[in-house]
Amino acid sequence: MKDDAIGPRELRGPLWEATTATMALLSGAELFMMLHPAAIKIVKELVNTLFERDEKVEANAYDAWVRM
Repeated sequence: MKDDAIGPRELRGPLWEATTATMALLSGAELFMMLHPAAIKIVKELVNTLFERDEKVEANAYDAWVRM
């Protein structure tokens, strides 16, 4: 469907797929059936960002935060 008000058609599909996968990921899904390479790239980057570990954080950083 062509409609300038809702954005370019070429972007809507991948954004829809990436948004759906992101909501499933945040809901606890572990397996995704995805087709568009751009959507896959977006979700992979999100997963890497969410699970990135900061090695500078001390092991007891959580305990220190809880005691504030």
